[in-house]
Amino acid sequence: MTSKILSALPTHYPPQPVRRPFMPSGKNILLFQDSSRLISYKDKEKVLISPFIKPKKASPSVIVNSQLNFPIISSQDHWGTWTALFATGAFGIWSEKTKIGSALSGALVSTLVGLAASNLGIIASEAPAYNVVLNFLLPLAVPLLLYRADMRRVIRSTGTLLLAFLLGSVATTIGTAVAFLMVPTRSLGQDGWKIAAALMGRHIGGAVNYVAISEALQVSPSVLTAGLAADNVICAVYFSTLFALASKIPAESSTSTSGMWY
Repeated sequence: MTSKILSALPTHYPPQPVRRPFMPSGKNILLFQDSSRLISYKDKEKVLISPFIKPKKASPSVIVNSQLNFPIISSQDHWGTWTALFATGAFGIWSEKTKIGSALSGALVSTLVGLAASNLGIIASEAPAYNVVLNFLLPLAVPLLLYRADMRRVIRSTGTLLLAFLLGSVATTIGTAVAFLMVPTRSLGQDGWKIAAALMGRHIGGAVNYVAISEALQVSPSVLTAGLAADNVICAVYFSTLFALASKIPAESSTSTSGMWY
């Protein structure tokens, strides 16, 4: 039988036997290899594979190269980042002329637009321009609010407001402690109590306190960003409710310049 198989092979290319120490059943074991014919052994049956049968071609892989990179405005594009920030603020001011914007306030509208732009990949989540806003522009914006304040009325209402502020601060501190004990923060590790303290300071004194406490306690940047994002989502609902309630209060009568105390 072996002689018949060998006679079927061309004489100019002698067969090359491939030795195997064992032949497991159910697998193709190559016995003789030739440039024109292949003889294989499968389940005790000899199969002659014709060289004229074209092998099946593998389906070509399709590679799609996208020309759109995210974020669209990179963190190193300073002009683009500042343009996006000013456009967001201008849109918030304009939205106060609408019914929805007047109920939410321009500040909250600008915050929601910036949050959406960051999550949609339009602007970067971290950029040098944001540090300038947090470290310089935000602290300057707080005293600028006092330029339109009636100092005589502020002094008269200081006692009542101070008591309300103290009660709110104590309630925030107690709420933070209870939430920290109830909500598991094992995934945050040592940053758990740090971010809780930063959020407590943020709800007592604003975003400036959040950044200051986070830097003092050396909170990791990833946890700092995650805490700020979660806080913005909750505050969006919270402030929407507050502004909706405040819109029902009648506006105060404008005081004349001569009645201002300098």
